[in-house]
Amino acid sequence: MERLYTSKGGRSSFNCTTVRINAEDLDRLEQDAATLRPVGGFFWGSTEEMNQQDIDEVKSFIARAREAIAAGKAVFYDSWW
Repeated sequence: MERLYTSKGGRSSFNCTTVRINAEDLDRLEQDAATLRPVGGFFWGSTEEMNQQDIDEVKSFIARAREAIAAGKAVFYDSWW
């Protein structure tokens, strides 16, 4: 999501900020879901590998986000470390 934020013109730190998610972003996330890796950080992240439950949660988010967009709603990812 941080890379998406930057690619959409985000210039400040990706902490306490949002990025709007569109259908194309969801397509990319869906393609990448099985290969996502955890990211570590001082206040966040993990050294554990992604497991099937994590991947299923990403897929569930994608499905709910698609429904919201189809209903005319906006979907945002909100970061907070």
